[in-house]
Amino acid sequence: MTYDAIIVGAGPAGSSAARKLATDGFKVLMVEQFKMPKRRVDTCILIKKTENLIKTYFKEDIPESVTCSPRNGKGMILTNDDGQELKYEQPTLNVWRNSFDMWLAEKAVEAGAEFRDETAAVSYEERAGDIIVKLRGKTDYAEKAKLVIACDGITGTIRKKVIGKQSNHVFVYETFNKGTIDLDPDYFYSYLQPDLAEHSATERQERWTMPAIVPGCPIDYGKGRVLIAGEAAGFLNPISEGLSSAIESGYMAADAIAKVGNFDVQSLHTTYKNNVAELKNYMERQWSLIGSKSKKFAYMK
Repeated sequence: MTYDAIIVGAGPAGSSAARKLATDGFKVLMVEQFKMPKRRVDTCILIKKTENLIKTYFKEDIPESVTCSPRNGKGMILTNDDGQELKYEQPTLNVWRNSFDMWLAEKAVEAGAEFRDETAAVSYEERAGDIIVKLRGKTDYAEKAKLVIACDGITGTIRKKVIGKQSNHVFVYETFNKGTIDLDPDYFYSYLQPDLAEHSATERQERWTMPAIVPGCPIDYGKGRVLIAGEAAGFLNPISEGLSSAIESGYMAADAIAKVGNFDVQSLHTTYKNNVAELKNYMERQWSLIGSKSKKFAYMK
């Protein structure tokens, strides 16, 4: 069997890509190394742009079942390096990240995508006209496809093999604290210096990686028969807002495949870069804005 595309990673980027291709009639396999829903209990704030992308690409509103309390927010309050509070008014939606990701993956499956969790993509080999992806689940085996979209994160195995070098990334630590604090519950608070934040004793801590953004916001679009999307490509907006760029870049990678029906590799990469040109410009503008508000990120102005 030859798939039209194998999607590596069932996060927002992967599910967006898988649903788009499956809806357009392509034979798609999406694999995820972890068991879904993932064992993460953090919540996530969706900005209005993300909600609009979901309505556009998934043709549905985000269900009540994946939201948490408080469900809606009024915006963000950013405290910069000097202790100055900057308020940004914008409606937001709060969701459980594990439930939200699972819902997106289910929408891809409903559209016709095949999905296998607890299945890691460990390597690939390009051949004339197709690509062989080696997978590891309960056993080691391989699947064949015409193309691959790598949505496996900034430290992903397939992403690393495509780029051929160590990723430029940072570690992010999130602590969960129980206590009382005098804050407005309708706003998300972000502090650019840790010593400005108030919290009580830590109950739990989680760690993950994300792209280290540098001036120019360079993007790794992929190579050969592999396109890269989401944080694996380097898409990330300030204050860890990566969901909108993940969903949009995953969709745009799939859209490039749908447009280039003969799977011409050169045309495929050109189309993908054109598709995400405005997304990259948006990312650059957002980082420039945060650079103008914070000495810590002044190098991004």
